[in-house]
Amino acid sequence: MFSPAQRESNMKIKKGYSANFESEIREIFFESSSRTIFENEQEKESFFHKYLGFYLENYPEHVYLALENENLLGYLCGVVDSSKEEKLNHLLSHYQIFSNYYPDYPAHLHMNVTESARGKEVGASLLEAFCVELKKQNIKGLHIITSIQARNRHFYSKNSFLFEKQHQNLLFMGRTISNSN
Repeated sequence: MFSPAQRESNMKIKKGYSANFESEIREIFFESSSRTIFENEQEKESFFHKYLGFYLENYPEHVYLALENENLLGYLCGVVDSSKEEKLNHLLSHYQIFSNYYPDYPAHLHMNVTESARGKEVGASLLEAFCVELKKQNIKGLHIITSIQARNRHFYSKNSFLFEKQHQNLLFMGRTISNSN
């Protein structure tokens, strides 16, 4: 099954991390980040590892790349069951704040798309590819944690992340995955 974006272009979703795309992934990550200033290169690397590198290293099988003519348009990386992720809980201090919602929304994702590909269903295609895999594994929901002012909030709402809980400046958004059909 192809998304509308895949039917209208040469875009393909590739499952699995490939180091061949690491520089492009980094570029998209920092282009999309709300943080742009770092004290030094070590601080920048630590930030990258905390919010993306950790996933690439530990969960390469849950990385999805949106490619058009071998050019990277965006990526999604995820974790299937957040409640079992001790390393991630340690790395992201805010991760435990919403742990009581993990039974209903166990999977977690991190996604970014190049600025030029935004609004062209690339993110929705990546998201659907991950949801298909989660459905096969009988995972009943997934979530993101973002800030309440983040520009991605509308995207996730539009893509069925209908459950919301706020804690200070953080927003937990959950999406139920139907296991019917």
